[in-house]
Amino acid sequence: MAVKSPEESVRDALDKLKIPLLNKVNAKELIVIKPGHEWEGLKLDLVLNRDIIHKAYKQQASKVEGLLRYQSPWKIKDTIEKGGEYTIGVEGYPVKITAEMLEFKLSTPENVVEKEFESGIIYLDKELTEEMKAEGLAEELIEHVMGMRRELNISDQDFIETQIYVDDKTAEQLEKFKEHITAKTHSYAVEFPFDNIFEEGASGYYAVEKEIGGLSVWIGIVVVELEEG
Repeated sequence: MAVKSPEESVRDALDKLKIPLLNKVNAKELIVIKPGHEWEGLKLDLVLNRDIIHKAYKQQASKVEGLLRYQSPWKIKDTIEKGGEYTIGVEGYPVKITAEMLEFKLSTPENVVEKEFESGIIYLDKELTEEMKAEGLAEELIEHVMGMRRELNISDQDFIETQIYVDDKTAEQLEKFKEHITAKTHSYAVEFPFDNIFEEGASGYYAVEKEIGGLSVWIGIVVVELEEG
């Protein structure tokens, strides 16, 4: 998520409220953009002014154009804005590229939602990384486990053992959030079994099957009697 605003008061408020805002919109990061800058999540295309390049570099022009197309448009733009020119090496010689040789066209990619508001523009990337998906699933699993605890009237002081059966790939992604799930559900242990022990009739567990985001998930819990001392 990124927000561009010309108003300093808005940018300061966003910096102060970053954490609760990210939690509210379920976003991974918030980038606050100052005036005169652009968010690099946008698409920046480099358009070459071939007439000026050919006039300046004649026989080397095609090589200059070819090299420029392999450069980062963001890097070229930033360098020219700061120093007035961008330098590339052609056959061992430095070649200077100036602002009039190029144009930059900014556009919004399909995966980005752009929304104007009174004090600026909000950009929201709709693409979820695998880690973000796993984190969201972990939070939903926590909600379901806590709901199961309430259904069984399990005291907040009692520990449970939690077994979560998902496919191997999802289990691997959830490993990173295992300690978080354990702490939030007041579990003595959280495990991701290789086999669906619940369909096989595991005794003692209160088990339910849930569909979360199109994914079939089995969750089983049992109260753990901890030995004192």
